Amino acid sequence: MQIKIANHVIKITPRLKDRIEQRLGLALGRYADRIGSVGVKFVVVKRKGKPPVTSCQVDVVLCKRVTAQVADADLFASVDRAVDNATRRVAMAIELEDAAGTQAS
Repeated sequence: MQIKIANHVIKITPRLKDRIEQRLGLALGRYADRIGSVGVKFVVVKRKGKPPVTSCQVDVVLCKRVTAQVADADLFASVDRAVDNATRRVAMAIELEDAAGTQAS
């Protein structure tokens, strides 16, 4: 499973990079043979009257693209929640793909 981390907004520390790779490996490892690539991108979300927060977006490419984006004041929490959301979406997409393949046979 190829993981690409895009950085335009924040500094990717070794600790953050390790956390991202560890979380994605644990969460998506069972689907690794069906995943083409995984992209992680950080975006600053400006909110009216509130301080900006950093959003973590996880893009997983299967036969189609699955995306999950979460904004949180805590950068590590946004990574964890985005990975969790992406994992649920990947599982659902694979389940639907398998069901469609079974019905076609």
